[in-house]
Amino acid sequence: MMARVLLRGIWALSSATSAASFVVPVSRHAGGAARGAPLSRSIARGIGSGLSSSWDVVSVIPSRSLSSLKATSVGSTTTSTAPDSDVKPWKINLLYDGKCSLCMKEVTFLQKRDVDGNILFTDLNDPNFKAEENGGVDYEAGMKYIHAVLPDGEVVKGVEVFRRVYEVIGLGWVYAATKIPFIGAAADWAYDQWAIRRLQITGRPDLEVILKQRQEELKKKDFSCDDEGECEIDWDKL
Repeated sequence: MMARVLLRGIWALSSATSAASFVVPVSRHAGGAARGAPLSRSIARGIGSGLSSSWDVVSVIPSRSLSSLKATSVGSTTTSTAPDSDVKPWKINLLYDGKCSLCMKEVTFLQKRDVDGNILFTDLNDPNFKAEENGGVDYEAGMKYIHAVLPDGEVVKGVEVFRRVYEVIGLGWVYAATKIPFIGAAADWAYDQWAIRRLQITGRPDLEVILKQRQEELKKKDFSCDDEGECEIDWDKL
């Protein structure tokens, strides 16, 4: 049965390609059963001389042989099409405080406008947030000032974040005036005042209290935190 199936495959392949016909010596046991090895070698020789598509190889060689077969095309070299892990699908990674009501209004607006997915939104309050994955910006620094990370690893903060974010959603004109030196300086000063008083204005406790609360929250989730607020996840307990 297997011999007949393979012979049909050989016939189909010889009809579909311009290669010369295959010569298939088939040896038999004393009992008359056809051996598969000589047939496979003949098929392989035919493939080497006539086939131009790796899919033809797949249609003939038994499945147990595929694991060791490297499919190539005649006159070409097969290259990997795996995406580059260093290529980021976003243009800017925005680090935001998801517990800030006023901040979330801005984030919601940006998410609606970001139809092309150019912004990666990263909540500082996510238990899985890691500084090393976000330009080295830790939780405390992110809570003091707004930060963003560019695909090349560059970190920007303050008004520059808004300029960059609005540019990628096509509203760069909103903050364009802040590129003028004296206007930019005034905008930076205004943001500094907001950042200093943000928690108070939004009815939140002081940053020191928030840092302690975060440590407690993470400990309840079986995270291991040191005295400096750096925490690690114990995945075995999740």
